[in-house]
Amino acid sequence: MRLTESAVRSRARRDGYMLRKSRRKVDFNNLGDYMLLEASTNCVVRGGHFDATLDEIAEFLEIA
Repeated sequence: MRLTESAVRSRARRDGYMLRKSRRKVDFNNLGDYMLLEASTNCVVRGGHFDATLDEIAEFLEIA
């Protein structure tokens, strides 16, 4: 199922996470996709190098 960025972002916020989209130029440390952070601790949960897709994050949020 293909979800929009705003749907995944609101689901993440409701579950206590923050969704961040890379705005920088793509390089080896920034792959240009998304990062999911735990809102209370600001720790990376998925996509440490902005390498998580919306589908991967949506799948994680369904499991979490």
